[in-house]
Amino acid sequence: MAIITSNDKEGQEERARHAMVDPEIQAILKSPVIQNVLNDLQNDPKAASKAFQNPVIAERLNKLIASGILRMG
Repeated sequence: MAIITSNDKEGQEERARHAMVDPEIQAILKSPVIQNVLNDLQNDPKAASKAFQNPVIAERLNKLIASGILRMG
């Protein structure tokens, strides 16, 4: 179990703000495929296991997670 402090949350938000100006992150977020996957994840969290089975989608989602744009869990 992870304990998230306000500093951790602020750090994640700051990281996400910086990521939003990254052209690679912008391209990933504009991708229709990724938009559909993100929509599926919002509606059905179990869809994550299916999404991560595709190596290309998994790589892009992992970049979004690492950037702070996407939070899983």
